[in-house]
Amino acid sequence: MNEIIDKRTIFLDQTFSNKQEVLEVIAKTSVHLNIADSEVAILEELVARENMLSTSVGKGIAIPHCKSKNVKSSKIFLYRLSKEINWDEDEPVSLVFAILTNSDNSDHLSILAKLSRNLLKETFLGKVKAATSSEEIYEQLTTILN
Repeated sequence: MNEIIDKRTIFLDQTFSNKQEVLEVIAKTSVHLNIADSEVAILEELVARENMLSTSVGKGIAIPHCKSKNVKSSKIFLYRLSKEINWDEDEPVSLVFAILTNSDNSDHLSILAKLSRNLLKETFLGKVKAATSSEEIYEQLTTILN
């Protein structure tokens, strides 16, 4: 699963105003990095998933995700925010782990489960919050997803 982790998709100390802005940046970045074909389609699919059920999971974490034919290369994105935003009403978030997978990828739920399980562990979460570089976070993600 190493190919799903990419140093180019780890962003530290980012500033956003709201959930919509985060989703827009994920979609835009996915196309800019040649991970997806259509910014509009990815944004629509991320928003549709949020409308079904919020991807906020507590502990200041959200895991927006979509499975799409527009994704060329499945990836995990991490946005560590410099200031919390309200993901949903009264749900502050400072870590956003986005998962974009291709419709043909059967690992979607496995990736989500591994990530979610580790986010419950204070040791992993503490390392992600304390990391001073994207390289440190890349190493942590590589460890839990392999």
